[in-house]
Order: sequence, then C-alpha cells, then structure tokens
Amino acid sequence: MKVESSGYFKNSLPVIKNQLLEPVKGDDLDFYISMFREKFGDHLLAILHYGSFLSEVTRKKDSFRDFFLIVDSYFELDIPPLHKMLSVFLPPNLYYFDEVVNGIRYVCKYNVISLHDFKTYTSFYPPDNYILGRFSKRMALLYYRDEEILNEIVEGMARSAFFTGMNSIYLLPRPLSIEEWIVLSLSFSYMAEERIEDFSVKSRELYMAASDYYNTLYGEHVFGYLVSEGIVRLDNGTGLIFYQIPPEEIEKKRKSVADYLKQSRLRTKARWPKMMITVDKWVDQLLWKLERVHGIKLEIPPWERKIILITGWRHYFRLKKKGKVH
Repeated sequence: MKVESSGYFKNSLPVIKNQLLEPVKGDDLDFYISMFREKFGDHLLAILHYGSFLSEVTRKKDSFRDFFLIVDSYFELDIPPLHKMLSVFLPPNLYYFDEVVNGIRYVCKYNVISLHDFKTYTSFYPPDNYILGRFSKRMALLYYRDEEILNEIVEGMARSAFFTGMNSIYLLPRPLSIEEWIVLSLSFSYMAEERIEDFSVKSRELYMAASDYYNTLYGEHVFGYLVSEGIVRLDNGTGLIFYQIPPEEIEKKRKSVADYLKQSRLRTKARWPKMMITVDKWVDQLLWKLERVHGIKLEIPPWERKIILITGWRHYFRLKKKGKVH
C-alpha cells in the first residue's frame, strides 16, 4: 500500500520498536512470562503487555495486567477443543487468570491470537477495530522469539496507528490542535466498543502517560503523512488543523468511517458469547467494573447467569439510558 512505502511510515518503525523494547518494572512479570512460556511452549511467538497497568498515570488501585500472546497456530495449543474451534471465529480468545501461588495473588487477562490473525486484524483492511485499536496504542514487548517476529509486531503496530489516524482525521468536530487530535485518535478504538468507563477521560490519561511517544508517532509521522497527502494543514497562527479537501469528500469519508465503526461494534458484541465460554467469571468482572466506575452494585442471581445473554439486555439498555455505558 502507498502509505507503507512512504518515509513517514518507515520513520515511524524505529519509534515503535524503541518504545516496545523499553524495560517494564514489576516483580510479578517473571512469573507471567514463565507461566505463558510453559503453557504455550514453542508455539508462543511473543508476549505483549498493554492497558492501564502499564503506567502509573493510568493505573488504578484495583487494576491488573493485560497481555496479548501471539502464537503460531491455535490447533496445537494446550487449550480445550472447543476453544480451539472458537479461535478462528472473531479472534482473539480472551482468558482470565486469578490464582494464589506461593502466597502471592496473580491476576491478569490475556488474549491469544495467531500470527496470521494478528497480521489480518492489523492490516489496512481490518475486519473490525477490536485488535487494531489496542495495537494502535503504547505496548511493551516482554518476550519475542526472534527478530522476524519483532519486525512483524512493529509493522503491525505502525499500520494500526496509521489506519487509526487516517480515519480519526475525518471525525474532527471542529478545528483541533495536534494534541486534541491525538487524544481523539486514542479514542477511536473505544468508539467501536461498549464501555463502562468514559473513554474521553481514559484517552486523555493514555496520552498523558506517554505523550512523547504519541506526539512523535501520531503528531509527527501520521499527521505528517496526512499533510503530505493534502488532506489537512496545520495553521501556524492558531495551531489548529484545517481540512484541505472539499466538504463533500469529507462527508463521504465520515460516512465510510461511521459504517466501519458500526460494523466493529456489531462484531464486538458478537464476541460476548465467546467470552462467556473462555473467560472465567466474565459476568463478575463486568459487575465489578460497574461498581468500581459508577458505584452501582448490581446483583445477578444464579438462575439468570445461566441465560445472561438473553436477560442481560434489560440491564444493558437501562444502564445505557442512564449514561453508564458509553
């Protein structure tokens, strides 16, 4: 694709690579790395750490670690046969780990995705935004098998960032500053999901946690490419972004982005039944987050948990109406 041959794209690769390889603090990380390598063996290609726990700015008192594991194939993994079959539908497979080992409690969520699906879902033609949105943000690479895998990850993250920026640029509600546009870009993945948190606040926190990285990746390289393509310009006097393309083309692009986000939201909801199978205590986690964020304690009786995909919609629409789901 044209963008991948541009200097802006190529110059973004070392920025992402350097950020990925920055050391991450945590006495518990060796445990998780050893656990994943033992569980998935030679099929494990990489371990990436992402999410709010990655920075003290975004970390909350009850936050826990989130990981992406890239594997060579689903079908040789030591997971239940049903999970292997589900792997090919709407990846990744999401798992929750909560155990006490030698008197220490370890809690994390981890996503398992094949290298093939990683490349598909971080391409410039992704089926949805669920995976690409996460890889458009800062991550830390804890383990990788070889340089070839490292380069695949770096290029996938670059495509994710450029795709995000090349779409979010058509969502400007008014002329924005570079910083405001970067925060909007960090919100792009959340626009394709149903979230309990206010994602505008979360996106601002993510930006503050790694502003130098985002200013360089998005502010210099992604935005530089958009300017070079004649899509936008930066007004030196006001420091605001203005479109350089006709209004009718902007509206056409906005509709295309809206359609993509709508498709992504539908596919994200379609992942919920799968998550109920692979994720231990999936309902409990949602209830815990609802209480943590909004102070709402919702009790789901045992009989209802068995048919939550049928009865749960009444809770969803009630919370949506109250503005508790974004």
